[in-house]
Amino acid sequence: MVGHEIKSRAETTIIENNRIVDGNSSASYSIDLPNGGAAFIENNVIQQGQGSQNAVIVSYAAETPLKPYANSELLVSGNTILNEKISPLAVAIANRSTIVAEVSDNDVYGLTAQKIVTGPATEIGNMILGAAPALDTSHPWNPSRWDSLVAGRAGDDVLAGTTAGEVIVGAAGSDTLIGGGGNDRLVGGFGNDVLKGGAGADALVGGPGQDHLTGGAGADAFVFGADAVAPGQPTDTIADFRAAEGDKIRLGIDAISGATMRSRISARRASAESRASSTTRLQRAA
Repeated sequence: MVGHEIKSRAETTIIENNRIVDGNSSASYSIDLPNGGAAFIENNVIQQGQGSQNAVIVSYAAETPLKPYANSELLVSGNTILNEKISPLAVAIANRSTIVAEVSDNDVYGLTAQKIVTGPATEIGNMILGAAPALDTSHPWNPSRWDSLVAGRAGDDVLAGTTAGEVIVGAAGSDTLIGGGGNDRLVGGFGNDVLKGGAGADALVGGPGQDHLTGGAGADAFVFGADAVAPGQPTDTIADFRAAEGDKIRLGIDAISGATMRSRISARRASAESRASSTTRLQRAA
């Protein structure tokens, strides 16, 4: 991760009751307010990791030190500020303006009292902690499938799931996506992708390109949107469509709007010990 975690050029900025945590990333400022303004930063947990690209945690009026917004004021109060970056330049709050900031009742770890704030400020009730506070990294929202995201990059990726239900997403390139034991969603993206579901009830979305989809065991859904069946798109292949297991083919509304779809289903005879399977190819009718 590169960049500031929160950046605002608004005339009024209120940041309250948040967890702003670098972890081990390469972020820059935790909070950047380059134009000043009326800023109220209260009751947050703010952690700067050792990989941060900037030693300042909260930056105020860095781009307009002499001419911040006319309504400018800065209040930083009731926060827990944790600095883990080892640098002589590390500081919790850098006030570059001539506005006198109010910095009060903050608990600060990893900095000396002289490094709580630089620039004009009134300091009241701040405390230097002798031990690092525990960080709450629990999920702040209800559980979601996107909590278990496995994502690829621009090249040709091989991405595999685990036993949990995951979202596995390729990107550009010809990717191979392999589901685990849960109910997975596999999204190929651009390129000629190979999608292999696992034991669960998986959803396989090929996307543009000549894709090869294998559901595996379970009631799987093979999903085709408009981008997959647009004119000129190559044919996708479903290797193991089994209606008896509850497999389904889902076509997005846009995919069939104003067009006729045809399916070519060719059965392959398996060996006597194997269950019969079929190969399904979908393409947009000319």
